[in-house]
Amino acid sequence: RNYLSSAMAKLGARNRTEAARVARTRGWL
Repeated sequence: RNYLSSAMAKLGARNRTEAARVARTRGWL
C-alpha cells in the first residue's frame, strides 16, 4: 500500500491519527 504511505507522508505526522481514522473508515486497514 505504497499509495497510502505517500498520502500519510503528505499529511504529516501531526495528522497521522486523522489519516489512520479516515483509512479505517474507507476500509483500507
